[in-house]
Amino acid sequence: MNEWKKSFRNFSRVLDHIETFMKQKSLTEIEIEAFFYSFGAGSELIMKIISQYALESSDKSLLKEDDIIEYAFKNKLISSKEHWVDMLVFGKNLSVGWASDLDIKDCEDKINKIKENYYNLFLEFTAKMETLEIHYNDNIFVD
Repeated sequence: MNEWKKSFRNFSRVLDHIETFMKQKSLTEIEIEAFFYSFGAGSELIMKIISQYALESSDKSLLKEDDIIEYAFKNKLISSKEHWVDMLVFGKNLSVGWASDLDIKDCEDKINKIKENYYNLFLEFTAKMETLEIHYNDNIFVD
């Protein structure tokens, strides 16, 4: 199995966790922490998937986040560079911010931001990669 497909399977599991948290009316502190962790892990996995996909489909080795985003945008894996950059910065700040004491209102604001601004990016990416997965056959990309 291709590396990006393995990572995509892991991402799908993380997305399931995110969806579970999003369906709940309220979250405990531990669930909030798990939700934030899942969101951060999901965004990191997306970068890994895109990098692996680029390497396997075009022999491009992408190491820097800016290059990964640019590749994804040019190859229509994502629809908006700006939204993705914002999401990645938010995810990194979320991970760092959790170490400090966040109040419940701040957590609710961050959860709402994920739901309203970033969750759809995860879904869009998932749909695109599922489509590509159908066309990808044993290391040969069929357009």
